[in-house]
This record gives sequence, structure tokens and C-alpha cells, in this order.
Amino acid sequence: ERCIIDLSRNLYGAFTKHLKIMARQIGWGMPLRKIYEDFAKRTYGWLERAGVFILIDAIDVGGGAPETFEVLASFSEDLEEIERQKRATLKPLMIIPYLTAVLLIVVVIILVSFMKGLLKLARLSISSAEFIHFFLPPVIIIAVISGLVAGKVSSSTIAGGFKHAVIMAVISLLAIWLSGSISVGLFELQTTP
Repeated sequence: ERCIIDLSRNLYGAFTKHLKIMARQIGWGMPLRKIYEDFAKRTYGWLERAGVFILIDAIDVGGGAPETFEVLASFSEDLEEIERQKRATLKPLMIIPYLTAVLLIVVVIILVSFMKGLLKLARLSISSAEFIHFFLPPVIIIAVISGLVAGKVSSSTIAGGFKHAVIMAVISLLAIWLSGSISVGLFELQTTP
């Protein structure tokens, strides 16, 4: 218990706040299990929860020898390094969902332009708005799913993907809107008079 109180005097970034709360609770005489339960309610990271659980378990069963804490510290540092390497390895993969969304938008723009040209040759008239309404829902759905995948890759949680999903959906909406009003003419088939 004394080690937690001593550790609370040092700075450990975001963990310092939780360590000070635990030291205060130990000073009040709270049981270690209750301290861990309170800590688990305040944090969501499995690494932090596991580290504190092992620390409190070691203190609780009387294994508070310095070797125990050295092994725990080494284990935590190794896990943190593995997580850092995993994030660095996966970071380049974050671009793939964005490229997927951009590629899909470009294909839809070219397809709409090509179809408009073919329909002009056949002397049928379908407005750009009708084409856009036809292709917009699938493009937005794929953009949102790609955003969720990007979030899963970047933060290891689906919830982290909502930001990417919104970004991709907005970009897709803007690109399709712009394609309907500006750039469709670039890809249209030239009809001979």
C-alpha cells in the first residue's frame, strides 16, 4: 500500500490523477478491492485495469516484494511497446478506406457521365439529379462502412470510426454534388451533330 502512496508523488501523465485518488483512498483506509472497483469504473483501457488489478492483487496476497513490482513494470512497458508498434504498423493501412471511398466516387462520376452520354445517343432524357439519387445511397453507405473500418484500424474500436465515417460521408456528399453540377461534362461522350 505504501508503494501506491509513494508512486502518487511522481508524474505519470494522465495516470497521475488516478494514482492520487487511489493513494487518497488508501489513506482513508478503504479496502484494496473497493479501490480497484472504483478505478475500473473511471477507466476503460484494459492495460490500465490489468496493471492495477495485478498490482493490488500482489499487495493483497502479501507479494509486495520489489521483484514483483519490477516484473509488473517490465510487463507493462513491454505491452505498451507492442501496442505502439502495432499502431505504427497499422497507420499506413488507414489510407485504404479513404482510397476506397474516393475510388468509388470517381467510378460513380464516370459512370453517370458515360450513361448520360449513352442516353443522349439513344435520345432518352434522364437528369443528373435522377442519376445522383440512384447512386447516392450506396456510395454513402460504403463511405460510412469504410469510415468505421478506418476507425477500427486506427483506434482498435468501432466507436473510433464514427469520426472517420462522418468525414467520409460528408466528402462523398460533396463530391457527388459537385460532380452533378460541375465536373460531369468532363467525361461525357461527344455526340456528333
